[in-house]
Amino acid sequence: MGLDEPVYSPPQKVEMVLLVMLLAAALFDVLYRRIPNWITVSGVVLGLVINTVLRSARRRPGVLPGRAGRVVWHLCGALRLAGDGRG
Repeated sequence: MGLDEPVYSPPQKVEMVLLVMLLAAALFDVLYRRIPNWITVSGVVLGLVINTVLRSARRRPGVLPGRAGRVVWHLCGALRLAGDGRG
């Protein structure tokens, strides 16, 4: 991000979803002294998806299908649904 680019803030709906996730994590932390993995993992995945969609839409619209394909390929490899060429 260069110095001449404006600061970007996400749409209000995105901020609301992130705020709900933050409040859920804070509530679990206060009540049970732990944050469940499903909140952590879903927050990471949601953040990556939102960043990919918003950045691709603003800069290069053709990049999103390529990134989505790469994510699906890596997930299939991680779940052993497709071979990854390692023999």
